[in-house]
Amino acid sequence: MQEREPDVKDLLALVRRQAGLVLAAAALVVALGMAFLLIATPVYQATALVLIDPADKNLLDPRESGASSAASDSARVDSEVEILRADATVLAVIARDPQAADPGLSRPRLRERLGQALGLRDAASAPSEAMLLRQLREATTVRRRGLTHLIGVTVRSPDPARAAYLANATVETYIARQVAAKSTALRAARDVLLARLDAAQATLSEAERRLDDYLARSAAEAEQDLVAARQRLAAAEAAWERGDWQELSSPSEEHARGDAGAAFGVVQALRASVAQHEARAAALRAAPDPDPAAFALRQEAEIARRQYQLHLERLRALEVQADLQLADSRIVSAAIVPLHPSFPDKRQILALSLVLGLVAGVGLALLKEYFIGGVTSARQLQNILHLPMAGTVPRLAASMSRPADMVACAPLSPFPEAIRGLRASLDRMLAGEGGKVILVTSSLPQEGKSTLALALARTHALAGKRVLLVDSDLRRPSLHRLLDLVPDLSLLDYLRDPAEAGTSFCARDPLSGAEVILGAGAAESPTDQLLASEGFAALLGEARAAFDVIVLDSPPVLPVVDTRYIAPLADAVVLVVRAGETAQGDLRQSVAQLQEVMRPGAALCLALNQEDESACRSRYYTDDPAETSRGLRFGRWVWRGGRGAPVPLRPPGE
Repeated sequence: MQEREPDVKDLLALVRRQAGLVLAAAALVVALGMAFLLIATPVYQATALVLIDPADKNLLDPRESGASSAASDSARVDSEVEILRADATVLAVIARDPQAADPGLSRPRLRERLGQALGLRDAASAPSEAMLLRQLREATTVRRRGLTHLIGVTVRSPDPARAAYLANATVETYIARQVAAKSTALRAARDVLLARLDAAQATLSEAERRLDDYLARSAAEAEQDLVAARQRLAAAEAAWERGDWQELSSPSEEHARGDAGAAFGVVQALRASVAQHEARAAALRAAPDPDPAAFALRQEAEIARRQYQLHLERLRALEVQADLQLADSRIVSAAIVPLHPSFPDKRQILALSLVLGLVAGVGLALLKEYFIGGVTSARQLQNILHLPMAGTVPRLAASMSRPADMVACAPLSPFPEAIRGLRASLDRMLAGEGGKVILVTSSLPQEGKSTLALALARTHALAGKRVLLVDSDLRRPSLHRLLDLVPDLSLLDYLRDPAEAGTSFCARDPLSGAEVILGAGAAESPTDQLLASEGFAALLGEARAAFDVIVLDSPPVLPVVDTRYIAPLADAVVLVVRAGETAQGDLRQSVAQLQEVMRPGAALCLALNQEDESACRSRYYTDDPAETSRGLRFGRWVWRGGRGAPVPLRPPGE
């Protein structure tokens, strides 16, 4: 038969069948959740919000604030998040107030607890800085709010006031360290600029010194030349007055003429030289750069002076900025003392416990239904074995010692109706001519197979068919006790010596008229070879010709091997399963063994015995609840489960 996947209806039916287990598991998990709520330490959390301004600011000149891109701004905010998470920030919070920095949330590690237990560590001693760092870092959560410039700093602690204090202390410490870092950077830049200013000042001094030296040297040379020129002019004028023309002759001439004209020319030349030297001296005193060399030196000094002024102005600006720094972050929402704990969330934990309990209950129900538990319904049995259901038999009261008698004595009761349903299913499976052999077996003893075999034989007999019921359980026969018959010879005697047994081992059922081959007493030796013999096969062959239906009550499948030798001779095998008792592993093993030995074309079906009947189904057969409490009433008859005949009841008015 093709396997059918379980559907939603199967699952709902499973949950309904295992409702007690599901509810018990759910109640247990919910109870555990409530116990956890009672013993769990409440934890409070406080959150402070910080806004990051990634733009660079200059208080002295706001126009110098640089523009930035969205990508750089996002990277800047992410960087600030990591700075807030850094150990340096946590250590700064601890240094701010070491006694208040312990959130009281983390438990000591195993090594620390062992040290306290062994006396190597004082349990009452203050926690170390490393321990405070670990605890505060574990209690603090820093998270960016989406893609905004907001950063949330959350601190958890059993003390709500301490949670708020630590959250605010963390953001305040972060902002203070940010301002200090900017001031430190500016002071470092100032120190670098001071060194450059000293170098520029030295360069300026050197350039001015060289310019002054050059100008002084040039002025001295001009004065010396002027004095010499004036001295020569004075000597020439004196010679002119004396009329010493020879002295006024130019020494450079090869032949001095020694006349007045030549002397006058010499005097005029000396006067022109003096005027030229006076003009040069006046130019040196009046013009700052009388020549290109002086101009170059003055330009060099001017450049050095401008550099010095620039460094000096920048230095003064840095000194002012270092004292007027603002943080790039600000607190937009300070943490407040929480009123309610964030953990444990009672509603969430109870809801989660309920859901987990239901899931665990359904899981246990599936495990019990399909693997470890007994079978409680026909649908479950089909889902497990994927075999056709021949019928279900309702559970009867414990006082019903012989339910098979109800087939003849109380035919309108639920039990005979279930047996007729089983017979109808087998009739459909075994349609055709000739006698049909029906093997009734079970996985284990005490599952009701003998009672069902007797009831099935009786319902066939009462339907007008020729029926033979064979107690083929040679190890522990039971039909003779159900029929209250003690045969002289049994099937075991016949199989051992067919000639001696003859036909005296057959009996007749007094309630239905069916022929019965009984057993009597347990065998003292293995019986599998007797059931596998040609004598047993020949017996069934003759029975097929003489009877319409042959019902075999066989031994259980798992304890003994006898059924494996009987099953190949049957046209249909009915595996009886006792509701809530038979283990699923045993069922699967039994089906595997039967399918291995059954002949091709033979039908293997299931019968669920002692199934719990719903009130609506059983009420259909009940006329008077008061009578039902004393016995089973069907029409004019009531059956009390004893060995006697049914007692007739007079209808009202008779």
